[in-house]
Amino acid sequence: MQVFKLIMFLSVVFHSVQVSANFFEKLDKGIKKFGEDVQKVSDALDTPKNNAQQNKPARKEVNQNHREGNDSKNENNIYYSGYSRAFKPVKALYSTGNLQGIDSFYRSREERLLDGGAIWSSVEKVGLLRWMERGTLYLDQGNKDDAIRSLANAEMVLELRSDDSELEELAEDGFITLLESVTGMEEFSKYPGEGFEKVLMLNYKSIAYLLNGDRKAYNVTRRAIDWQDIERRKFDAKLRAANQKLEKEREESSNSQDEGQWASSYNKYDKIANQVSSAYVNPFGYYVAGMVQDFESRKDGSLRANARISYEKALGLNPNSEAIEKALSDIKNRKLDNNIRLLHVVVANGFAPERKVLEYGFDSKGRTVPIKLPIYEPVESKVKRIELKSISGKHITTLTQIANIEAITMRHQKDSAAFRNLKVLLSVARAIGVNTATKKIPILGEWLNSVATPDTRSWMSLPAEMLGARVRLLKRVNKIRIVSYDQHNRVLSDKVINLDDGSDNFVYARSVDDHIYANSSRKLWTF
Repeated sequence: MQVFKLIMFLSVVFHSVQVSANFFEKLDKGIKKFGEDVQKVSDALDTPKNNAQQNKPARKEVNQNHREGNDSKNENNIYYSGYSRAFKPVKALYSTGNLQGIDSFYRSREERLLDGGAIWSSVEKVGLLRWMERGTLYLDQGNKDDAIRSLANAEMVLELRSDDSELEELAEDGFITLLESVTGMEEFSKYPGEGFEKVLMLNYKSIAYLLNGDRKAYNVTRRAIDWQDIERRKFDAKLRAANQKLEKEREESSNSQDEGQWASSYNKYDKIANQVSSAYVNPFGYYVAGMVQDFESRKDGSLRANARISYEKALGLNPNSEAIEKALSDIKNRKLDNNIRLLHVVVANGFAPERKVLEYGFDSKGRTVPIKLPIYEPVESKVKRIELKSISGKHITTLTQIANIEAITMRHQKDSAAFRNLKVLLSVARAIGVNTATKKIPILGEWLNSVATPDTRSWMSLPAEMLGARVRLLKRVNKIRIVSYDQHNRVLSDKVINLDDGSDNFVYARSVDDHIYANSSRKLWTF
């Protein structure tokens, strides 16, 4: 019934409101101009740097509004749009090793947003997603204090939103939902953050505190553990409600869905999604708790039991993790001598899946309706393995997976099928309503179709996986190397890390194709 109410609403709006064609022409020009500016930045970054690149076949020309970013064609078309398309220059800077360029890119935009006003108002203006992206960047740069500040601001945004009065929230959400329904512009609203992203936000904050040598890492990681359980319950509740709503809409709707038209585009990633049982089995919170207790057990042996329990709980969430299993085995069986340095290494490798747009034609009573859905797709990485080596080149260990963020993301997509099916029903209703309305105002239909896009926002600077290793070193060792290799065993990057002579150590590194950004902790609180 709600679907048909929406259709009626669209018809009433577009028949009763006198819309100026000139207004939509100007608005359309403005949107196209913005798209051209974004494309100029992307094209500048894509300019070939050598003759070998120049000799590559030219990329197939496609419609900029609909086909940018993926030239492979099938019955369903998948392409970049909205936020994921705008973020491509940032990823290009990551891949070329230009973190400072990303920093400048962000600062130029934040200065306008942070100009005057109360601190909480300014923080909200920048928004949850930008603060999370900022936190990742600062951490990869080794700027621990700013990373903590940015991630704290991300938390503040969530707290501010939770403190909004119910009336304000309903009024705003109602307006935004209505606007999104009419225009199809799903990125108009504030980004709420996926539940698993909020957990990772705290995971990253705990890493920043570890790099600062600050025990606050433990308090943050305990919050991450609790938050994951809360977000899991919230997701399950939303899913139950969505399934009930979907069943009701299907009973009332005359537009039957042929899910085979688009389901294959999602199902092909089931192998990745099935590597985890849920998007809320991220073991990193317990692993950080184990690391903190591991470091503290050097001074108080009774804490080894606490570390063991934390590692066991982490392994329960990711039973296939060699890194967690080895840490658990070591803490159980091997007490460290005083001449041994304990080193924990965490490497964030690659990029998490990107959120793009899947577009296909839906047949509704002989009429083909264009349907657009958000879809996550994995991001390829050159890196096949990462090793720790001595300065002389001797192999110390190979880093293995702690948390599979790629699988967590794809599992979230798989488990969100009910939300997706609801979106199809509403998208069909919207498209039919627009087609009806635009018989009177043709230019309105062209504009709505050009700007309509699903929400492609996600925390795009997240890694595909967290790798780790627990290592015992002689105290005289004050340098190590982190080396990444491709599938042909060729070295991609070789980074030397200095260790604090007077402390056990924690090292965090980011690996993106040919580059490794690495930082060692300040002296730990245990020393």
